[in-house]
Amino acid sequence: MKSAQISGLAITILAIAYLYSFAHRISDPTDSAPTVGFGILLVFFMLLISAVILMNSSFRLWSKEVRLREGFVNKWWLTLLGINSILAVSYTTAIVAGIALILKTVYGN
Repeated sequence: MKSAQISGLAITILAIAYLYSFAHRISDPTDSAPTVGFGILLVFFMLLISAVILMNSSFRLWSKEVRLREGFVNKWWLTLLGINSILAVSYTTAIVAGIALILKTVYGN
């Protein structure tokens, strides 16, 4: 569980760092559109992987028995769990909204 929580946060940080590294090129007219599109798609899938990892472990860690068994007892781990739970729910919401937007764009109404 601890490795899942740390991995999820690490993937999130990597996705944000990668997004920041190419975000200024989105409005640059000299950059090719496929390159920027691939970068956005890569960040999307990194956040999707992070959400899958975090949703599973975060939901299971809401039980006090599981938290005690897994060693999530001090403030550091509980803070990490809280942050990752918020991130996982927001990622999932954003991914569902993105998929809905894509489906609405492709299929019309």
